[in-house]
Parts: sequence; C-alpha cells; structure tokens
Amino acid sequence: VCAPTLGSMGGDFGLAPVMGGQLALISDMRISRRVDRESIAENLLRVSGEDAISANRKYLGSWEGQLATRFLIMTNELPTITDVSGALASRFVPLVIRESFFGREDTGLYHELQAELPGILNWAIDGWRRLQDRGHFVLPERARKQLDRLTVYSSPITGFIQQECELGAGMVPKDDLFRAYVAYCEDVGLHVHATVGRHVLLRAHSRHLRTGLHQKSEVTEPQLTADEQAAFDNSVA
Repeated sequence: VCAPTLGSMGGDFGLAPVMGGQLALISDMRISRRVDRESIAENLLRVSGEDAISANRKYLGSWEGQLATRFLIMTNELPTITDVSGALASRFVPLVIRESFFGREDTGLYHELQAELPGILNWAIDGWRRLQDRGHFVLPERARKQLDRLTVYSSPITGFIQQECELGAGMVPKDDLFRAYVAYCEDVGLHVHATVGRHVLLRAHSRHLRTGLHQKSEVTEPQLTADEQAAFDNSVA
C-alpha cells in the first residue's frame, strides 16, 4: 500500500510511489490549480488500463513494466481532472457516503471492529465472488449521478453532448452550437477555454448534432489558419 497525493501523479516522478503497490490510497484529495491535470489523467489512464509503462525515477533509470495498482480516492468534492475523451470518468466506481459523524464520533470504533474482522473478511470474500461471477460492479442510482457529474467536470464537451444535444442527421450552425456550449458550461460552473473549447467541440462533434433552440441548417467545417491548426493539434494530442 502506498499513499501518494493526486497532484503528485502529474509530476515527472509521479508514478514512482505506486511501483510495486497494489493499492494507492489518496485520502482527503485536493488538486491545486497549478498541477498538470492532463498528465494526471494520462497516468491514471495508463495505470488503470494496465498499459506498458516507462516511468521516471529520481536519480535512477526509467522503470519499465506494467502496474496492477488500484486507486482508492477519498474526498469531499469530485476531482476535476481534464480528459476530453471522457474515458477516465468511466473507470471510476463512486461510493457515496452521506452520513456525517461530526460531533458524535465513536472513539472506540477501532476496538469494536477488531472483534468483527472475521465477519468483515467473509463479507468481502462473498462480494469478491459475486464480482467475479458478474464481471462488473453494479452502481446504485446515487453513484450513477456522481459518475455523470464526474464526466461533466472532466469532459465538459461529453457532458454537453449527452445532456443538451440530440444525435441525428440534422445540423445546427456552428456559432449557435458553440454559444449553447458556453451557456451550458456557465450553468454547471465550468470555465470555457474559448479557442480550444471551440475547435475541439466543432471539429469533433458538429457534423451530427442538432438542438431544439435553432432551426436545423447545415454546418460548415471551421476553416483554421496554419497557426490555429497547430494550436488545435497540440491541444488534443
């Protein structure tokens, strides 16, 4: 078991603490605005996907291999980790705990649970067997709602398409589509990067979207200058 911070996962040596560990415990998670959220997403995707990894180690050579680490993140607020594809959010299994014990803490809980350890182990084994038979976790409705929120926070474009758009043969003018996207981001409290957000949204999704706000009309592909095209390519690389 290791205990890194989520922010450290975006650094040059972010994967070093989890090497050889089966569980990475991230307690009371917070993410600073100064961290590289794209790198955090990349490392979490690589580890959770069990990809081949080359990881830097301080004063040592790179480590090559596959990590079987699983992450347990405890937090009072959902992480905002940038992932335009939306793939990272789909790999989370939220467990929502609403009840607070503030002001009525059970200081003897540790000793009480010690007597229950054999039963807790049997309960965990039964759950593991059901998981193996089913092949996936079953999420309650409350967890699904949190997963939808996490998808919106990590990939606003995905959330916009799922909640505000209809897929079909109809079209909508690109400027109207982007204005609707900006309004959606403001409604859910997310910042819009005008250049990257516009280009990613229009180029990735404009051909198959229509909304009920405007009359359907054909969408033209945005024409980018060489500098704009290079900026777009770098933003989604």
